[in-house]
Order: sequence, then C-alpha cells, then structure tokens
Amino acid sequence: METKIEPHVLFIRVTENCNASCFMCGFGKSKKQLYMSVGTMREVAKQAKKAGIKVVRFTGGEPLLHQELTTFMKIIKEKDMKISIITNGYLLPTRLEEVVGAGLDQLITSLDGVNATLHDKLRNLPGAYDGVVTGIKKIKSQYPNIVVRVNTVVSPYNFETLEEMLELLILLGVDQWSIIPLKSQDNLWNDIDRTKILSIYKHFQERVLAMKKPKLLGFSSQWAGRNDEEVEEYLTTGVTFTPKIKCSLVDYVRFYIPFTNRLLPCNCVPWRLKNVDFNTDCGITALNDGGLSPFVEYLRENGPEICLGCEPLNAYFGEHPEIIKDDIFAI
Repeated sequence: METKIEPHVLFIRVTENCNASCFMCGFGKSKKQLYMSVGTMREVAKQAKKAGIKVVRFTGGEPLLHQELTTFMKIIKEKDMKISIITNGYLLPTRLEEVVGAGLDQLITSLDGVNATLHDKLRNLPGAYDGVVTGIKKIKSQYPNIVVRVNTVVSPYNFETLEEMLELLILLGVDQWSIIPLKSQDNLWNDIDRTKILSIYKHFQERVLAMKKPKLLGFSSQWAGRNDEEVEEYLTTGVTFTPKIKCSLVDYVRFYIPFTNRLLPCNCVPWRLKNVDFNTDCGITALNDGGLSPFVEYLRENGPEICLGCEPLNAYFGEHPEIIKDDIFAI
C-alpha cells in the first residue's frame, strides 16, 4: 500500500548566490548567477497549496539577495501559507521592513560568534554580526509576533563561547535556538584536547537544563551526541548521529531546488546521503503526484543507516514528528 505523504514544510532554494564566504560552506565561492523566477514561484505555490504545505521556508545561498523575494512572499501569502526565511542577516537592516511588510512569520538567522570579531571572521563577512543583532532588536521591539530563531554552527573555533552565546540570545529576546555541530571532511576536533571539549560540553548541558527561553530546538542541548558513544563517534569522525530505528522527518519536509527542478524529502539530503540505487530525480509536481513516494519510504526505513549525519533538530523531529502539531515553526 502506498504511504500517504503529508508534507508540512517546503524549503525553497531561491538562489545559490551568497554575500558571505563561510569556512564550512561552498555557496560563497560559487560563480553561478542562479535566481528563481517569478513564474516558477507561481507554479511552486500552486503545487504547495494543493499538497497542504503549511510553511514555505526561503533559503539559499542568501535569499535576501533575491530582488523578487517579497514578490515570492506575496504569492505564498495569497495561498494562505506561513513564511519563514533563513538568512545570514547581513542585509536585515536594509530589507527587514520590506520582508515584514510582505508577511514574514519567522526569521531564522545565523549567529556563530558572541561578538563581531569572531562572528564576522567565521562568516568571512564584515558587518554580519551588526546586521543580525540590529535586525533581531528591531523585530523584538516593533514586530513581536514574528518568531525569531538563531542557528549556531558549533566548531572548534567557538564551542568555548556557547554559554556566552546563550546570555546574548537571552538579552536579545530570541525565541528559538538551533545548535548545529560542524561537519567537515577534515575533522577539526582532532586538534582540540578531548578532556577540555567534554568538560565544556557537560557544563553547557547543565546550564541549559531548566532553560525555557530561548527554546533549544530538537537535540540542540546534545549537539555532540545523546550519549557517550555518540559523542565519541562525532569527535573522532566528525559524523553526527541520526534518528533511531526510522526517520519520520521525510514524511513532513520537502526541499526544492528550482534550477534543476528537483524535489527532495529532506533539507539535508543534498549533502548527507550515500548513493541510492533508484531514480531520485523528481520535479515540483511530485508534491502531489506520488513520484517522491518510493524515495520517502526508502529514507524513512533506511535513512538512519545511510545518511551521513543529521542536524540535532532534524534527528529529533525524525523521532518525534508529533512536535509539528504543537508548533509549526519548531522544525
């Protein structure tokens, strides 16, 4: 019997261009000038509404570079869906009023350093820290109904400052915090004293144990591993944990790349999946025509074994899909 697919969240990569050049990401080094068209957006919105999508999340590259972004947002709002944007935050001071006016429901922005010196160095973008902080402060003071989430990539360069980061997010009034461990082919953790890492890691977990806000999403408090074995595996190999037994995330999340017209059942699949032995090239119509079902069913059962590590939030949602019923922005 064919599994009924009920996606709730649709990620759309509206551009592959980026104004940052983060050490852990390749978009900033890309010379491609790829921007999604308004015509494609209209077709995506039609398919998304028909499929029952609740939230459309614009990502990139850097989505705020796209001059038609607010046009896209208005198209989505016409279909009565929520809007979320993932941004490095540099352009927030200049584009915030525009995206708020177009119906922004959730802002997800990156913050890896507790000050401009560290954050701007990691993102290789002078002014990024000030853009993020200015944007968050304006939202919390003028548009309190917008959900603000911060994503922090934890690496050997900033793991010692996580508690300081927590204090900063509390001060800014951030609603949600997603902690994402660095994944790289060259495991940089091998150069750091293991005892030091573990001591800081355990102290951080104790610090956030009773914390209510910002809400740590998924397994963020256990970003290096849910037990000693997983922590050791991550610090040794750089590969993170995956959901246990099976992954239910693939039933609810879709990721669309318009430049190749490719629809995928997880936002991490393009980077963290070993080869599979059947066709996975499905277009946007697969939101409704069942074309993605074999891929979804395969990953639901086999994803935990063949995926090359999850973000802590994705791993948690893979095990606890019921959270989406309580908070559409919690994934």
